[in-house]
Amino acid sequence: MTKRTRKLDSIGGSEVSARDKVLLSLRLGHSVAASCGAAGVSTSTYFRQRSLDPAFALAADAAKATALCHVESRLLERIEAGDTTATIFFLKSRAGSSWGSGSEINESPELIPPSEPPEVSDMLLR
Repeated sequence: MTKRTRKLDSIGGSEVSARDKVLLSLRLGHSVAASCGAAGVSTSTYFRQRSLDPAFALAADAAKATALCHVESRLLERIEAGDTTATIFFLKSRAGSSWGSGSEINESPELIPPSEPPEVSDMLLR
């Protein structure tokens, strides 16, 4: 049995087009596959349309960026509320494997120990 699909720009009339359904679903954070499935088109149709229509490609990228911004905003809200797990996730995702590994600690002997902070006047004279 062959799966029938519709082209993204072939639906007319008053109903919402498959193209708009895909873009809305992407904007809500769904994957390309899930968005295409909800709109009744194949992923190959989606990628073909992206390659043929630069405006559609830009709209799809903008829809994905909108979803990402929403998720980042929610994550930052949780961080501001004191959610340690969200904070750790944010740091690991932004700093990658270097965060928490101690690799950024400089154990150079010329560092001033925390118990002996420099005087502000000494810092200004340098």
